Amino acid sequence: MSPSVIIILIISLSGILGGLTNFYTINEFKSKKESQRNLIKSILLGICASCAVPLFLQVLSNNLLDIPTEEITTGTNQKYPIKNYFILAGFCIIAAVYSKRFLDDLYDKINKTKQEVEEVKKSAEQAKEVSVAAKEASTQAQEASTQVANFIELELAEEADDDDDDQKEQITLETIKNSTPLINGHNNIDEADLKKVLKNMQDSKFKDRSINGLIRGTKLSEEKIKPIIQSFIENNVVNPTRWYGKEFYRLTRKGKKLEL
Repeated sequence: MSPSVIIILIISLSGILGGLTNFYTINEFKSKKESQRNLIKSILLGICASCAVPLFLQVLSNNLLDIPTEEITTGTNQKYPIKNYFILAGFCIIAAVYSKRFLDDLYDKINKTKQEVEEVKKSAEQAKEVSVAAKEASTQAQEASTQVANFIELELAEEADDDDDDQKEQITLETIKNSTPLINGHNNIDEADLKKVLKNMQDSKFKDRSINGLIRGTKLSEEKIKPIIQSFIENNVVNPTRWYGKEFYRLTRKGKKLEL
């Protein structure tokens, strides 16, 4: 007979035996009709409690019912410890005798285990949120580091431009106009507009200026300002830079000193 069949028989017979024991030793009934009714009740509760023993062992992480793989394959019970049958029978009989209390305690234990699982799940979700927040903080720190590196690079570029000023030809209004992008084959940049943009950047309290800021400061349209900025970049009057994904323009040392 295989261990699985023996275990099923032990659970069933222990449930009946424990139910009978519960009926005759714990309960007292006056009438015969009531006694018969409660006898059936005790046996059913005993069988239920006995059948719940494997669940109880699983909650306790007990491997009492684990059948070796070789036994399942060969169909023998020689490798399954005989003492495990007696231990299981003892568990089942005790559970059946105190069936109601056992089932109540098992139910409480399962509820407690469920709450612990939910708490662990909640802790895991909180840990995930902390991980995401840490990742965002790391990304922000990396962006800040990149911005600092860009700032240092611009400062070094400005110093290099200042050192090379004496070796380059003097920038004139005509030079800037000639390097302005052509629109329909013509240079439509007005000298007054060009001077207005430069002066607005030189007089501003902000080191970096955006196109929108220049539009507000000069009252010129975006179509007029963009070609002027492009010519300033080509003549090393301003340097483009980016802050948090937006483009800004900063006067070089040459641009700060330039007079048109």
